Amino acid sequence: MHLPIVPPPLGPMITLYTLMGALAAMLANRGLEIFHDGLRPMMPALYEDKSMTRAQVSAISFALMIGFFIGFGVPFSIGKVIPLVYLIFLVTDWIGITMPGSFEKGWYRDSKSLMGLIGSGILGGAWGAFMAVGVGTIPNLAKMMPVDMLNPMTEITPPLISAFVTFPILAVGYRFGLKNGLIALLISLVIRQISILLGAPSGDPWVLASGTIILLIFAVKATAANVSEGTSEDIEANKEMENMFITRVNRIKSSIIPIVLLSVLIGIAMNYPVMALDPPQGPLYAEGRKIEAAIALVSIGIAFFPMKFTTALLSGAMMTFSFFDGAIAILMPNWIIAGIAVGVWRFIEIYLIIYLGRLLNKFPSIRTISDDIRTTIYNAMEIGLLIGSAIAANKIAPGWGFMIIPAIWWINEYAKAPFVRMGVGPMGVIVVGILANIFKLIGLIH
Repeated sequence: MHLPIVPPPLGPMITLYTLMGALAAMLANRGLEIFHDGLRPMMPALYEDKSMTRAQVSAISFALMIGFFIGFGVPFSIGKVIPLVYLIFLVTDWIGITMPGSFEKGWYRDSKSLMGLIGSGILGGAWGAFMAVGVGTIPNLAKMMPVDMLNPMTEITPPLISAFVTFPILAVGYRFGLKNGLIALLISLVIRQISILLGAPSGDPWVLASGTIILLIFAVKATAANVSEGTSEDIEANKEMENMFITRVNRIKSSIIPIVLLSVLIGIAMNYPVMALDPPQGPLYAEGRKIEAAIALVSIGIAFFPMKFTTALLSGAMMTFSFFDGAIAILMPNWIIAGIAVGVWRFIEIYLIIYLGRLLNKFPSIRTISDDIRTTIYNAMEIGLLIGSAIAANKIAPGWGFMIIPAIWWINEYAKAPFVRMGVGPMGVIVVGILANIFKLIGLIH
């Protein structure tokens, strides 16, 4: 089986990261495409009612960016893995928002906006190139260290994947009670073992598939039990909201070419591969397990699409990617077809977005279940990453390495500005690796 090259080849990586960084920063500067879900709803405050300044939104963007970048983007992008999108797009959001620009005139009619757009492209491209060189260089530097850090970090992956595939089961228990959750767990476990006996190379996809089917059955039953007719006030409010949605979607459509172009680049980068969308996908794809990686991305996409599409409708700013992009890209036979396919999908997404908004309004239970799924995805990944990080840390520094991970976890819990929980374990492994090398150099360990 052909395996992707990890670490990725530096030449294509620099080219793609530079182009993606430049275009993403320019789109962020115009408030047309934003990566961070928490920042996207603030865009109307810039381009519509002017209730916030660029400096204010820039400060919020930096606060949202720094924790995810250090605690999530960096630790999941070092070693024998495919780097995550977080390395580029968190920072290009901030660059684009920080650079000047007004919305009263077209960017080409206002010198300040034109300079801000050009500056965003230059700085975004420079950041992308810097990240490509950094990610490509770190593994080579790590090989020069007396204590190996990179090979032990692969121990993080198996517990992460095993925990991740249980999230539909956790969602059943979270929303429909402990008894139903335990029943879902038992059914999925039996199906997993049967798949192994029948010759499946891994039981994980079957746990994920069976758990998802069980969750959907419960969700459909809950939806049927809660169907009700809307009042006249509800109908009127929905009409007003839909008019606002149409206006803001038209804003996105007016810049569809650069938005689709960025998606083409993302599709190429993910198929090549020099970029991954989320921690579960990267290791699976790096091992050549394309189908499992695609299933993981589709599952996450189902959980996140209501939030991503709703924030796009409310803000008039498109999300930088949907998880379906990654599934499409990695299943394509080569990077050219992948880029075209993801670009076509983005075009379809933009024209479907208003209809998806109507669907979400009619079935609020979809949003509720999606919220539950997001919560349980985070919970499952936190547990898997904590276990995997403890195993990896102990392999780097037998004995005391395991001790460091729970210590860092609890210190982070009580910190005034804690890192993202999912990033604490992998960041702890990096800390253990650095300490182990320092101790080795000064003679504290053999």
